[in-house]
Amino acid sequence: MGVPSLCSPPPLSSIQRVINAALEEDLAYGDLTSSLLIPPTLLARAEIIAKGHMIVAGVAVARRVFHSVDSTIALTTHIDDGTMVRPSTPILTMKGSAQSLLQGERIALNFLQRLSGISTLTHQFCEAVRDYPVAIVDTRKTTPGLRALEKWAVRLGGGKNHRFSLHDGI
Repeated sequence: MGVPSLCSPPPLSSIQRVINAALEEDLAYGDLTSSLLIPPTLLARAEIIAKGHMIVAGVAVARRVFHSVDSTIALTTHIDDGTMVRPSTPILTMKGSAQSLLQGERIALNFLQRLSGISTLTHQFCEAVRDYPVAIVDTRKTTPGLRALEKWAVRLGGGKNHRFSLHDGI
């Protein structure tokens, strides 16, 4: 597997593997609270909104999370990955089964928060050295299973990727 292009997300197969692992971890035995307290026919609308100034990363992943939970969820993307936003900016709106929205929300938010944090911090580092002939470059020291996503977030923040794995450099 080569290094992905500048700011395209990792291959769908890589994203889906990580999402499947997260869903297995969180929903392997179902959602007891939702199944006991929320009627299965109840429909809901939810919105993910930025809480601070940031470079958004992970919208593509969040969309896949919700569609992996329930393919009938309607999603409206307001912001593309790599966009700098202000607080209170809507990022993603979801409509569908309330149970399904609740089952996907924590996983989707975890990905969005982690990846947006990486892209935002990378952007801050890049801004701090923009007047110098240097580049901010990442490492292979990534969270197990999240390397492709974390390196993508670095690129979205303006950084560069170093080695992707042991095969592409000495």
